[in-house]
Amino acid sequence: AIPLGTVTIEETEAPESGLYERNSTVFTLYCRQDDAGNMHLCDSMSTPVPAGTVTAGQNPVRDINLEVPEQLKTGTVYAEKSFPDVPSLYPAVGDGSGNGLYAGMSLSGFIFRLTGTPAAGGSYDQTIETGADGKARFSDVPYGTYTIREELTEEQSKRFAGTEGTDQTFTLSGEAETFTYRMENTAVGKVVIEKSTNDETDALSGFTYVLKTDMSSVSAGVPEVIRSGITDSAGRIVFENVPFGVYVVSEELSPEQ
Repeated sequence: AIPLGTVTIEETEAPESGLYERNSTVFTLYCRQDDAGNMHLCDSMSTPVPAGTVTAGQNPVRDINLEVPEQLKTGTVYAEKSFPDVPSLYPAVGDGSGNGLYAGMSLSGFIFRLTGTPAAGGSYDQTIETGADGKARFSDVPYGTYTIREELTEEQSKRFAGTEGTDQTFTLSGEAETFTYRMENTAVGKVVIEKSTNDETDALSGFTYVLKTDMSSVSAGVPEVIRSGITDSAGRIVFENVPFGVYVVSEELSPEQ
């Protein structure tokens, strides 16, 4: 039985597992006696505990069930989006500032997904979008092991190289309460080559074209061959998913041609 008067209840320490914080909430209850001599636990000096939270006991003292939420220790996961710094070599391409060929492209609206298993049990699955600065933050993530990945939308998949193999798995704990995931996306485009007679009346098949890096964009060595192909019956070659950059297209004639 609880004597008449004011009673305070509080958590004094958390479990030794290291996964929980001490819940600092202090509960104040009042033990009062009504005119019939029955004892009541109340949450104020004037109002009895609401019906449904008070259960009649085997003695005049009534019982109250206090719900003290567990308070997990948590960390923070940061996601940062960026584009490669590809200088603009020619006035007609980009504006020569910022990220060169990527100048003006927005870093917002990229989706990151965080999944995993908290050490205290259960599961975790959340998504978040980057802001204008290309950054996003998962707050109050319970200690545990997680995997973070970028998930491109259908439209973004048409403009950027795939993100396969870029997932990262990590653990949040008392020794590592934060984790930063940095993702750099390469924008891609399409190069279309069409071969025809001088009067453009007939398509020419069987001609070889090579796509190379522009020598002015590399500091030393020889141009790197990016793609090569042979014109089809329509006189066309299409190079898909070519990363943003400055290139040279050259025709390589065979001795017969």
